[in-house]
Amino acid sequence: MLKKLLHVLGRAFITLFLGVENSPKIMDEQFIIAANHNSHIDVMVLFRLINISRVNKVKTIVAKDYFNKGLKGYIAKILFNAVLVDRSASAITTFKILKKELEDGYSLIIFPEGTRGEPGIINEFKSGIGQMSLDFPNIPIYPVYLSGAEKTLPRGTRIPVPFNIKMSILKPIYGKDYLSFHSKEGRKKITSEIERRINEEMGHRS
Repeated sequence: MLKKLLHVLGRAFITLFLGVENSPKIMDEQFIIAANHNSHIDVMVLFRLINISRVNKVKTIVAKDYFNKGLKGYIAKILFNAVLVDRSASAITTFKILKKELEDGYSLIIFPEGTRGEPGIINEFKSGIGQMSLDFPNIPIYPVYLSGAEKTLPRGTRIPVPFNIKMSILKPIYGKDYLSFHSKEGRKKITSEIERRINEEMGHRS
């Protein structure tokens, strides 16, 4: 109950103070959000895509080396159900962690770039997102493009400033549409398509 109340207050804050535009909610029972990543406020913004009643069923994949301690780690764990992933670990180890969460029925928020990029630049996506789609072919992956968060809370700052944050939810991708391809080719195609849609939306928003 407390978590839901904090989400309500947090959403009011980012709407009124940070100028986050309204977006439709994702209504699928289980899903994956794959978004570009420029700011630590991205997670808070992305949770606006989820009904308050369902926030306990969505987990966020975050870097263990940054979120394993301090206030930021506590907030990530308590509010955003953070799953800590070691960026130095093998892709197989990381994938096993994510697979277990999906098998347990959770939805996921993932940043396929693996780390925060430079403002206005989207780094190459890691192909793990494509493999997850193939292994869970009926779970939709929603590419989401975020803009403005990098100006609200830039790298190296701790206090957010008002700015118009925009969020675009793009057409979902299903692994079932790529099962005819060889596994390696299929995951590359899915990853490439997610990245392409987000880059295309960035071009439209520019």
